[in-house]
Amino acid sequence: MPYVHIVIAVVFALAVATTFFPVRRDPVTGLAFVTGWLTGELAGQYLIVYSAVVIFFYEFQGDRGYVGRIARVLDVVILVGLAVLFIIGCLARNVVHRALASTPGLPIDVRAVAGAAAWSRWWRSLFAVPLPGRRLEVIKDVAYGDDHLAAHRLDVIRPREAVSGAPVLVYVHGGAWVIGDKREQGKPMMYELASRGWVCVSINYRLSPSATWPDHVVDVLAAVAWVKDHIAEYGGDPSFVALSGGSAGGHLCALAGLAAGDPTFQPGFEQADTSVQACVPLYGVLDMTASKNVGGRYGPGLRVLLERQVMKVSMSQDPELFQQASPLHRIHRDAPPYLVLHGTHDTLVPIVVPRTFVERLRLISTSPVAYIELPIAQHAFDVLASPRCTATNLGIVAFLETIHTRHVDRGAQDTTDTISANEIELWSRAVLEVTTDAGIVDPREVARDKGEAVYLVTAYNPDGAGQPEAANREAADRLEGELARRGVARLEAVGRDEEAAWVEPGWCLWGISRSDAVALGASYGQKAIYEVTADAVRIVMCDGSDPVEVTDHR
Repeated sequence: MPYVHIVIAVVFALAVATTFFPVRRDPVTGLAFVTGWLTGELAGQYLIVYSAVVIFFYEFQGDRGYVGRIARVLDVVILVGLAVLFIIGCLARNVVHRALASTPGLPIDVRAVAGAAAWSRWWRSLFAVPLPGRRLEVIKDVAYGDDHLAAHRLDVIRPREAVSGAPVLVYVHGGAWVIGDKREQGKPMMYELASRGWVCVSINYRLSPSATWPDHVVDVLAAVAWVKDHIAEYGGDPSFVALSGGSAGGHLCALAGLAAGDPTFQPGFEQADTSVQACVPLYGVLDMTASKNVGGRYGPGLRVLLERQVMKVSMSQDPELFQQASPLHRIHRDAPPYLVLHGTHDTLVPIVVPRTFVERLRLISTSPVAYIELPIAQHAFDVLASPRCTATNLGIVAFLETIHTRHVDRGAQDTTDTISANEIELWSRAVLEVTTDAGIVDPREVARDKGEAVYLVTAYNPDGAGQPEAANREAADRLEGELARRGVARLEAVGRDEEAAWVEPGWCLWGISRSDAVALGASYGQKAIYEVTADAVRIVMCDGSDPVEVTDHR
């Protein structure tokens, strides 16, 4: 009996060890992922099971002798490790709340927006396997293509009670572009959203090696086009479609959000509207070039898979193909809002990938970019109902509900994004001042000294609406930290009216392009920034319209 005891103890000990210390070396990477994923997400269940194992062996003398004593030591290590993993999973809610509360330009209070879980109750974590429940309806195998392929079918998940004009989420499953099915992944998230009145769509798409890139993303965009045309029949609102996916599905989700309307990816439906209003990639493969600067030592394995199974051409033969398939290389200022989620202990997609993607997206995009990095979490943390999955579900709900509310508000007010003549007049009369070592100066003097245009950017008053001073200061502090991380040259600046009835502190920036300065301002909800040269001041709109020259600046 002691030998059976120690064999079981060693197996559990290795599972716990690979969760804390993931192995990222082939050929054991895949096994390390499975053990780390299951142990991390099912730590509570494993704790109960292994406690029963310990009691059994102690009852039947499985702890006798030298071997039994070693097994007893392992028992303690395993139980402590599982308890720590369970606590970390439960504390993921705090990680989610802090991450979304610090989103540049769009701080989100998860508790205020999402409230208590609708579907993701604690007892669902106990059973782990997600089931929809009686309040939800699943309409299976709806065709979104006319070729009768199983790969071109989708499931609609919605409340059993009739809905109309509901926001929509489209989910793309993962599986390294070669395996997977719409029935297998993302269920806890979709069930949570559907329980709150959303209409969710889980899609299939063609898989390699039968399919060759870009078949996969073509199918995703075709599904989005179908949703735009038909989701009203199922109670959804085609004007608000969010896109999500995990792993390879996270890659396709992120890419589709950035490449909507690209005729290369829309053969035969080039004119179809495939734009989405938000993207939520989970543990996505956001770079397909296997760059050593991004993917590190994980790159070669990805490269082999892509060249042999997916692209069917070597990277050296067609490097542009791999770049065009990479969300990291498709970022642009008009990208929709993004919420990126990733685990620090992901063995399949290194954490440097989402960090690099988010940093670049925040630099260029004018939309909000939120990022949640989950300690100890493995790949596929959203597949099973678990405390960590519950936390991320509520974070996703809070983010999507916030974006949806902004979308509805803008639809109700046609002038929300229109720069009014009164605003232009107010900005034109502003007094602009920059603090230098020599004192307070006009920004034109700074531009003259630097020999280039400088830009005045503030984080105050997002969307032009007054905010509490504490919220303004918090946004200003985040902007300062962001500039420091990027190494942007800057001086303190302020914009005010002549009587200082209103004052907006910010920064005078140089060594930065106009588009980057505009994207920075837009990411904090600004409608416009100032561009200052040695002899002119211009108001540069964050919506892309033409700059306005200020002729009477004082």
